[in-house]
Amino acid sequence: MRLHKEQIHSIAVDIVDNLVKDDLIIADDPQAFKAKIIELIKGELRLEDKLNDDVKEILSQHGDEIMRHEVDYFEVFKMIKAKLAKERDIVL
Repeated sequence: MRLHKEQIHSIAVDIVDNLVKDDLIIADDPQAFKAKIIELIKGELRLEDKLNDDVKEILSQHGDEIMRHEVDYFEVFKMIKAKLAKERDIVL
């Protein structure tokens, strides 16, 4: 799932504001903490983008075989993505 810059910012703000409000964390600099959360989210999205690119590369190498067996591309995509994510310890 792709998130827009504004959505990422909104998620980070909600996370930090709710944790502070509920006294679950003390943030000396809430803005800096929000910036760190934003970077974490962006990093995870980049990781998933890389995973998707790797899956597409694998599928492109086996395109003829997929077509020959009339396999649903998106089902195979999901299966390969799940397998690679598990191998790489990526939580989706």
